[in-house]
Amino acid sequence: MAPHHWPKRFLADQNGIISIEFALILPILFLLFATIIEGANLYRVHNEMSAAARDGGRKIAVSAKTEAAVIQEIRDRMAAITDAPVSVTVSYEQIGAEDHDVTVDVAIDVVDALLLNVFGGEGGGELEGGGGEGGLDGEAMSLRATTTMLVE
Repeated sequence: MAPHHWPKRFLADQNGIISIEFALILPILFLLFATIIEGANLYRVHNEMSAAARDGGRKIAVSAKTEAAVIQEIRDRMAAITDAPVSVTVSYEQIGAEDHDVTVDVAIDVVDALLLNVFGGEGGGELEGGGGEGGLDGEAMSLRATTTMLVE
């Protein structure tokens, strides 16, 4: 048997090639699937935040609900869909002699809101005040929903 024939037999053998291709493609498919799931989750969390901020602003503007009661309602509503700490801020702005606006701002750290927290541990923790908008400069990235309504 000539020694130069074994490379041709080795290269011509197709046994197991599908398994190797699958092993190479599987991590890419998993990453794509995880990205779609996380994107949908963040979209759902942001939609709920927007609805909670809008409902909270309406309750303060129209009814006699206290600010503390509305903040607790928003926190309870968000706790039903995510374990992430929620920052809720209510502020008032005078726009005329008798009229004023109420602004309700709800924020959640993006890393804390992820289902598959691959970043290891907690994100930015409890957001205080403005929170971060960037993320590239070391500040936490946050999902934010704000509504402003005229108090009647």
